[in-house]
Amino acid sequence: MTVKQLPLIVLLFISLNNLDVLSLSTVTFDEFFNYTAFSSITLSPKIDQSILIQTTRHVWEENINEEHLYLFKLQDNSKTLITKQASSFQPRWKDNLIALILADSSTKPNQTNQSQYIHLYSLRTNEMIPISIGTEHVHTFIWSTTSMSLYFATRTPQSTDARSAHENEWKDVIDYREQHRGDTIYRADIENMTIVKIEPLVNISYSVHEMICSPDGRQLVYSTEPASSQMENMADNELYSLDLSKPSPLIPVRLTNNSAVERNLKWSADGSIFFTVISEGSVDGEYEEMQGRLYSLNPNNGRIQHWASQFTGEISSYVLLQGERQGVAFLGQLSTEVQIYHQQSIDAAVNKLMGWNGTYEKIVTFPGDNSSAIAFIHSSFEKPQEVYFVDRMDQLNVARQITNENQLFTERNLPKGKPYRWTNKDDGTEIEGILLYPPDKFEQKNLPLYVLIHGGPHGADVNTFQPDWYFCAPMIATEGWLVFEPNYRGSTGYGDEFLQGVRFQIVSRPARDILFGVDALIHDGIADPKRLTVGGYSYGAYLTNWIITQTTRFNAAVSGAGASEHVADWGLTDIPYTNVYMFGGYPWQVPHLYQAEAAILRMDKVRTPTLIIVPANDIRVAASENYILERGLHSRNVPSKMIILPGETHGIPNNPWHGKIKRGVARRGTAWTNGIVPYEFDSDIIPWLQELVISVMQKMERLTAIENVACVQFRPKLPNDQYYIQIVQELDCFPYESEQYRLLSTCSIIIANRHNFDKYNDTFVDTLNTSYDYSSIMHYERDAFSWNRLPTIEPLQANVTIGQRDNMSSTDIHEVQLLYNCSAIGVTLPEITTTTPQSQYSVNTTVLSAWTTNSRKYIRRSASTTHTYYEAYRVTVSINGCYIFTSSSQVDTYGYLYSDSFSPIDTRQNLIIENDDDGGNGQFQFETTLETNRTYILVATTYRENITGEYRLIISGLTSVNIILIDNASTTLVSSTTTNEYTITSSKNVLSCYDDELTTDLVIYNRENIFGTYYYNAIQINVPISDNYVLTSSSVVDTYGYLYMNSFNPQDMSSNLLAKDDNNGGNKQFSISYKLYSSITYILITTTYISNVTGNFRIEVRGPAEVTFSALKQSSSTTRPTSSPSPSCGESSC
Repeated sequence: MTVKQLPLIVLLFISLNNLDVLSLSTVTFDEFFNYTAFSSITLSPKIDQSILIQTTRHVWEENINEEHLYLFKLQDNSKTLITKQASSFQPRWKDNLIALILADSSTKPNQTNQSQYIHLYSLRTNEMIPISIGTEHVHTFIWSTTSMSLYFATRTPQSTDARSAHENEWKDVIDYREQHRGDTIYRADIENMTIVKIEPLVNISYSVHEMICSPDGRQLVYSTEPASSQMENMADNELYSLDLSKPSPLIPVRLTNNSAVERNLKWSADGSIFFTVISEGSVDGEYEEMQGRLYSLNPNNGRIQHWASQFTGEISSYVLLQGERQGVAFLGQLSTEVQIYHQQSIDAAVNKLMGWNGTYEKIVTFPGDNSSAIAFIHSSFEKPQEVYFVDRMDQLNVARQITNENQLFTERNLPKGKPYRWTNKDDGTEIEGILLYPPDKFEQKNLPLYVLIHGGPHGADVNTFQPDWYFCAPMIATEGWLVFEPNYRGSTGYGDEFLQGVRFQIVSRPARDILFGVDALIHDGIADPKRLTVGGYSYGAYLTNWIITQTTRFNAAVSGAGASEHVADWGLTDIPYTNVYMFGGYPWQVPHLYQAEAAILRMDKVRTPTLIIVPANDIRVAASENYILERGLHSRNVPSKMIILPGETHGIPNNPWHGKIKRGVARRGTAWTNGIVPYEFDSDIIPWLQELVISVMQKMERLTAIENVACVQFRPKLPNDQYYIQIVQELDCFPYESEQYRLLSTCSIIIANRHNFDKYNDTFVDTLNTSYDYSSIMHYERDAFSWNRLPTIEPLQANVTIGQRDNMSSTDIHEVQLLYNCSAIGVTLPEITTTTPQSQYSVNTTVLSAWTTNSRKYIRRSASTTHTYYEAYRVTVSINGCYIFTSSSQVDTYGYLYSDSFSPIDTRQNLIIENDDDGGNGQFQFETTLETNRTYILVATTYRENITGEYRLIISGLTSVNIILIDNASTTLVSSTTTNEYTITSSKNVLSCYDDELTTDLVIYNRENIFGTYYYNAIQINVPISDNYVLTSSSVVDTYGYLYMNSFNPQDMSSNLLAKDDNNGGNKQFSISYKLYSSITYILITTTYISNVTGNFRIEVRGPAEVTFSALKQSSSTTRPTSSPSPSCGESSC
């Protein structure tokens, strides 16, 4: 835990919870992590309604997870514990014997020559007998269907002689590609719970993932995976068959030859082999990632059939009903629901079984009998996971709950959830996600938002409740956040096209999906735009890492086990084949795609404080990827913290404390244990400053103490302190802001510091029942963050002093004492009324243009050797005031504002302000004061070199501004002894002209709400070539010109306004220089500067081609383009 400055300790402990004491209490942090998860359920092979249920429990005092295996008997509701040492292997049931592998013999891969066992448990005697099977770890095992034999696979053992010879020759040197050995499949014959014979059946060059035995016991089918566990070649994943009727060694027969990973094997009554393909490959073509599908294979002819082919969602698992005689039932995810579906035969329709909303998991049936009974796990937003059983599958909604492991959560006030939909405005795709609301705040508005991004990308957030370190949304919501879980492009449950939409744009496109969702939540008033956090694990961290390079709108980010580039990620992951598919080639084949999606190459744009979590032994996403991210943030001086989880792989399976700490460090509102605050100084802080800070700590201890008993105590960090304050230089702290002051003009505020004036209400701040404290040592002074020393805030209560830095106030002291349950007398201040300041940015001036290869270019960054396209505008204002400049574009923009002149040779000369991303989504935004007696140059360009594209500029202020494009093709840089400036010398000589007259017969209006009678003429202009044009008036009267896009409304002159001018043409004539597009219709309004004036006028347009004029019919409402001809003249008549 890092503190930015000492006084922040006063507010470190703010709670987000405002609980109703009469309602159910919310889940505590410790209760959240004591949730019971269900690893597997297995129905008895006999119809005696017995169920094996395996659960995962955390043993905190031993730093381990335990797998508990129970036998439930439905007849008498009895529950018998078989073992607390079950492993990740699902137990196998045969008559009255249960075969299982215990954790103590399956989780020590670093120990060699240790005996390994399969344990047999007798339901008759309740005995557990270990069966020794050698020294290699079991990869999978299965009972024979017709005898008391076990088939199991291990890595092929190395003989003692071979091992000694290798050690003598190679010592401890490892041959990377040759170190991996394939598997051996064995048959172990068992009598009276004792192995009487172990026979090797076949040696193969792959690892065995799964095995099934045919109903007649004559065939063994197994699926393979690479012995190295590296998914580099899809040929390593196939199905093979062994003929068990023949003597060993057996010869495998290859059953498949495709680009798919076959899983969840089951043998049907008719001899077909069923399997699923979950997002990994295709059975009938080149490798392709799709939603989970269900197939059957005829082992005799190799024919593969696609079951439930009309189902458009994700199939995750299935059961064969009465050996497939009654079809299949499968778990299908559509949208945010996971339901049970039934298909009677491969040609029959798919029907959803009527049940509860939410998520069904791990469906099982009695194998091979005539029963339609089914057991399953179910949960939903407000209903924790439990195991259920029902005699008839078509009566799911009356299923009987047979476990009560998570009853505590039914006695707690849980977050409520709902689906939420929005549109990606880039391509119109509808996206869906989940909103999980804090307890008692369902569908409330203006909530702090935590964007929690799921991994995958081929996964989805659904209607479920299974809290743990990964599925942590309920805990975050309980802490007071609205949790937004977006199912971005690449997610399951929305069709194959939606899932494949992530390809080639593996982070940029789903990130846009997510950011448009955040925009929608803010637009709908659901999320508070000033209180945003983003985070994710695995692929969710890939997206988090990318998002913080695209916007600075998030106050904090949490990135767990993610990558920030993709070349090393491909080289180090155990699934490189997926990377190649996602990018459409290897790094050397499509390097531009790997680079285009790499967050690390955009690290210079990150400003978001980031917490990084690293499983130290991660292979799926190499731990080194997190070090790259951390170094990038550190090099940019972005506040960051990285915590490393020793010994953990990607799923953090070993030590439960690691998952708890991972989530705990991101929590808000956690007080220091016993009030003891460890601290550590950054090495850059010089000794005398350290002494000063320590003296302040000591003073705080004395001030908050009661009768010389300290409430809080500071001490140096000890080696075993997990949490501490790191005191660093050059970072600020901040209080929460409330509605007890008036925010004056933000124009005086340094724009980078405007977030410091965000105001929070009681849904976010626990005031500890104290009144607003003007005298707090944390309170801003009146001119806080002012660049010109003018006031920025004003107290609403008269005659109060703010911004004192002499001492902690009595309320500061009281709040610390309350947080640590010390006895103290509070200080009550009077209630203050609030007001809302009026916006000073009510008028927008809009410019639409584009960077093209014809645009002027320059070297924007001194370190670069490549040019950047830009356009420059002359800006003047008619009213002194504060103005905001904002860009809007599909490309990443950069904006500069200069005083008087701009030199492309020296881009720092006369520079007032510049910005990159304060507008969000790669758009610049800055705010400054403009004066009427000065000319400004606005330079709009791109962040990256050699980028073209359209853009829009919006300038907001008290009134519209005069903005004129300095024509790129006709502008030359003139040097003088005093200044460098742009001078227009036209080189585009195609001239078009239009003659007309302002008369008293024309429609009149009040020009920009100026009192008087102004006659105007509306002219439609179309151009054949998109380029820069100059529109100039010529008349004996003083003219004024306005250029609009598409339509003109005299009742709302600012709508669609692109540019306006009075005198840039000289002699009281207007001249407007603007980039016009052939696909857009423009309307030029010609009027007079003085009221009640009439007379002839001419419009001259210079550009690369002749333009078309059309006179428009005027009305008091909106004027739109017509197709009627109008007077016009060519260059000869001009």
